[in-house]
Amino acid sequence: MAHSQTYQDSTGHVPAIRVQEPFVAPEGSYWQRLPNQHLFDFSGENGSVYVDPVVQVHGGGTKNMEAEVVWDNIRGARVQATIDGIWHLGGELLERQGVADPILGYWAVQNRIPGWGRSKLGRQGAWNTLETAYYDVSRARGWCGWSDGQWSVDGGIDALHIGAGNRSAFASIDAAPSPYLRIGFEHGGLKSECWATQWNSTERGPLGETAESLFNRSRVFYAVQSWNFHSNWIVQGVYSYVRDKEASIAEEGWQAFGLEENKPYHAERHWGGLELQHHMRFSERSKGILYGQISTDFGGPRWSAGVSSSRGRRLTSLAGWRFASKKWSARLEWVQRTRNHQAEVAFQESPKLAAFEHAGISVHSLWENALTLQSRYHPIPKLELAATGEINDQFIWGRLAIGWQFQSVWPMQCFASMSRINSSSSTSDLDIYSWQIGIQSAIRP
Repeated sequence: MAHSQTYQDSTGHVPAIRVQEPFVAPEGSYWQRLPNQHLFDFSGENGSVYVDPVVQVHGGGTKNMEAEVVWDNIRGARVQATIDGIWHLGGELLERQGVADPILGYWAVQNRIPGWGRSKLGRQGAWNTLETAYYDVSRARGWCGWSDGQWSVDGGIDALHIGAGNRSAFASIDAAPSPYLRIGFEHGGLKSECWATQWNSTERGPLGETAESLFNRSRVFYAVQSWNFHSNWIVQGVYSYVRDKEASIAEEGWQAFGLEENKPYHAERHWGGLELQHHMRFSERSKGILYGQISTDFGGPRWSAGVSSSRGRRLTSLAGWRFASKKWSARLEWVQRTRNHQAEVAFQESPKLAAFEHAGISVHSLWENALTLQSRYHPIPKLELAATGEINDQFIWGRLAIGWQFQSVWPMQCFASMSRINSSSSTSDLDIYSWQIGIQSAIRP
């Protein structure tokens, strides 16, 4: 499946080479071919280059909400290319504005958008509350990859997802894109990968030579080993190391953690976990996956022997089931993210640990607890009926939608939807109805 410029295989893995199947332009005039081809095709003897627009615009109305109109406007362009049959490139540049519904507004008022990162909030000194959240954000992705069938190398700016779920206990597609460099090796049923990346926090560092101080950063390393047993069982082991680039200062009484008072130290973590996938095939055209993940802290070496040891603390757990046939697909998924995910996990008076956040968004799951059910049905190839329901930390919501795909290569779909959103908190009586209509272009809302 492809969400924006992130492509995943059936195991949820994001490969080094992310290109669509070889494209053969249909016959006829340009306007006759347009619904089934790329907008611009610069292919030649030495390779292919495709450029397509991204247009995702929809608007609608609400009931029981201060903002009577909600809308979303995403526009930009995507490019993918193959050079000499060796190098594979892709990328996108997008801009987005809108007035958010309460679920997206919950994040917008924190100046962050899932999958995008930091965003602007408000317009003309207003439109900056949960029920009138105007946001403005942009995003860039890009990557270049090479593979000879066994070895692979790729790098760029992207969110590398780990696992078969929509969310992840290790690295989620909902995280904001970050720069990375990755190397991998695959042989038989074994697959090994390691990559380095960098996460930005929302806290400013000390003022330097620039007019505005930079955001604090963390250096991150991932190593993933996957085993495929009997063709339908997959086990993945994940190890990661996170270290803040900016130093913190040790406080009085931290000698038990191996830190001297007023001396600098770098918050860090060793962590990782396991994923298990069971792939099932019910018929030639129907298959399913059962999957589960768990991640834990291995501890920070400077204070792992102290009373506030983080070693063995559970971080995030996830379990799910996915089914797909020619006309119908469904997914049921549960995720729980513990408070150990935060930087201060033990005691108030103890050294902090490196956080699992990039641009203010968790790299694991958006919610501490969430149960999601999704279903899609295609009575005919281009028509889609979809239903989604979720219970999470803040909301209980459901959505019914109908869509018609009129461009399969970019791709583009016109749709209409109805939603109901309630608060999952006993202190709020939120009960909002909304409807939306528009076009979308494979961007996760």
